[in-house]
Amino acid sequence: MTATTTPRTATEVGTVFVRSWGYDQTDVDFYEIVTISATGKSGKAREIKSVRVGEHGSSERVIAATGDDRFVEGSDCARCGNHHRDADGQPDQTAKGWDGHDFTDLYTWQARFDRLTVTSYGDHAYRWDGTSMHQTGFGFGH
Repeated sequence: MTATTTPRTATEVGTVFVRSWGYDQTDVDFYEIVTISATGKSGKAREIKSVRVGEHGSSERVIAATGDDRFVEGSDCARCGNHHRDADGQPDQTAKGWDGHDFTDLYTWQARFDRLTVTSYGDHAYRWDGTSMHQTGFGFGH
């Protein structure tokens, strides 16, 4: 008996990853690969917006946004999960978790695991298959 494996689709710029998370509600975040290293072993991604495509009671279905305005602006720092900027957009040295590093909105993708690290404590996003995702509806826990 021989083992067979299904080949993984190549990750390239534009590939979308998704993370579903929450305790007493479900949230969905999407991320798009924006760069791949020359070796193809790593890359960077930015968070993108979601679009509601259906709803039923306290539940809604969402997909990844497309178009030029799809990227989330003003998100938390991908390195530490904090915002560490003041109201004028300047670095805020009093912000929790800020050790002087530059703010970044780029998340790290690793080919070895085909996953995106999206939190400072090691939470991950995985390749999105293009189907709509369930999340708790707006106003029902958000």
